[in-house]
Amino acid sequence: MTDSTLLTLEEQLQALARLSGQHREVPLIRSLLEILGLLAPVSGVKYYQLANALGDHEFGRHNVASAWVYDALDPPTMGQPLKSLPSLSEATVSGERRQMRSSGGHSLDVIPVRGSRYIVGLLVLDWREVDPSMHNFVHSLIMLCGNMLTLIFSKEREALTSLYNRQSFEERLHALLDYVGASNEELKVCFALIDIDDFAGVNEKLGHLLGDEVLVHVSQVMNRSFRFYDLLCRFGGGQFVAVMRDTDIDGAACVVERFRTTIEAYHFPQVGKKTVSVGLVQVCAHELMPSILDRARAALSAAHEAGGNQVEVFQPSIRVNIPQAAVGGDVELF
Repeated sequence: MTDSTLLTLEEQLQALARLSGQHREVPLIRSLLEILGLLAPVSGVKYYQLANALGDHEFGRHNVASAWVYDALDPPTMGQPLKSLPSLSEATVSGERRQMRSSGGHSLDVIPVRGSRYIVGLLVLDWREVDPSMHNFVHSLIMLCGNMLTLIFSKEREALTSLYNRQSFEERLHALLDYVGASNEELKVCFALIDIDDFAGVNEKLGHLLGDEVLVHVSQVMNRSFRFYDLLCRFGGGQFVAVMRDTDIDGAACVVERFRTTIEAYHFPQVGKKTVSVGLVQVCAHELMPSILDRARAALSAAHEAGGNQVEVFQPSIRVNIPQAAVGGDVELF
């Protein structure tokens, strides 16, 4: 580890260059922790992310009571209520650094990472020795990280619904499947393709502004219906996708059915009642996105053919329409 009092300009510039080269959330956070572990006199460093059932991604006093906190690099099921961790809760509410003593007698720093408006995460440093000369450098890195997280969020999320856009969703899904495959875990991942019934009719009869309002309300219900670490995406038009990890097809069907009934009972302002149809599939080992999507679309079509407003789990008996190009025909690029 470099002596913090001898930290050179070149080392600082290399750290900034390494951070600025990251364009996704988890690699950025991992790089920040590795840089601090190498350059700062710390014996431990962690980054905690915040989430809640309302789908908030930035936190202040108004929504901290319902927040959960989880280690960004740990399995997502390791979350716990923020209110059970007073030091983290105080830093989130105040937006200010909090200091305390660890069980080993070290000085602990809880430093909020600020996004565009509110707190997006919490960095916890276990200082091996108190070194004021490092604080400015550390805080500069944290400010840079917060600014970059804001940019990444705006790049990966759709502006209207704040759900993942299709490109970032597919990247995260592939990363999830690669992780599960590499860890030799039992593959328990389910994919739900959700379609607002007769969404085109809303746009045609009431206009696109009210159509957009319906999309926003559906996305808000999705955030409340699924777990904070499930992958939720606006897929295009009136379609959404939810990917659930660590649940089998029966458990996923219960979650999706609860979401469907919530939408059925929901009153959409100036629109009234709307319903959704869902195609649900269990993802197979080493399955590629086109195959997953083909099976989900087949199940969704079966739900529509049965009258809509229902969840259809893919069965082998459901016919999957595969484009001719996918089985050896000529590929048309345009």
